[in-house]
Amino acid sequence: MSLRYAAWLTYTSLAIGLLKLFVPGWGVFNLSTIPSDQKVRAVMSVLSVFALLLALLFLIKQGKTWAKYILIALFAIGVIALVNVSTEFAVSFTAGALVVIQAIVQAAAIVFLLKSKPENTKI
Repeated sequence: MSLRYAAWLTYTSLAIGLLKLFVPGWGVFNLSTIPSDQKVRAVMSVLSVFALLLALLFLIKQGKTWAKYILIALFAIGVIALVNVSTEFAVSFTAGALVVIQAIVQAAAIVFLLKSKPENTKI
């Protein structure tokens, strides 16, 4: 059951990430400040991260425990980036709040992932 909660929380985190793309001054609206030769790269980076997380969720649901540990490692890397959360608040309170909410949701998902048992990995 904890794996199911982890999956739903991770889907919620992805939805929050998509919401952040539409916060004025941040995300898609910030594409106007990116040089035109790098816009495609920026959009492809966002889509690649989104696809990677969806693929990891799928693999975790299939019972691949290594995918669970990759997701946990990616979360740990993301925690390091939270040091700069004040810059998000400087851009927009909404963007900063979404970053903090997303981090809390991801942390809860990681707790549920760690609580899940290897023999109980299929949803």
